[in-house]
Amino acid sequence: MKFKIGDLVVFQKPHMSSYEWQRDSEPYLTAIVVEKSEHRRNLPLWSDAKFYNVHAANGRKYWDIREDRLAILAKVKD
Repeated sequence: MKFKIGDLVVFQKPHMSSYEWQRDSEPYLTAIVVEKSEHRRNLPLWSDAKFYNVHAANGRKYWDIREDRLAILAKVKD
């Protein structure tokens, strides 16, 4: 598992159109990983993609954010 619960991450707001991307002054969100998601979406069986649920600084929760969409800002100390 690349991310642990409590890691601080940054990611692009999900489902943004190109119009929204041009108009939005803050297209990226800072969030904390709250749990690993077991939801597989519609992935093929051979895929090993991992998903996480995060709680953003704007107070909203975002579900099923794919691991490759997240960038680490700070790791939780082991």
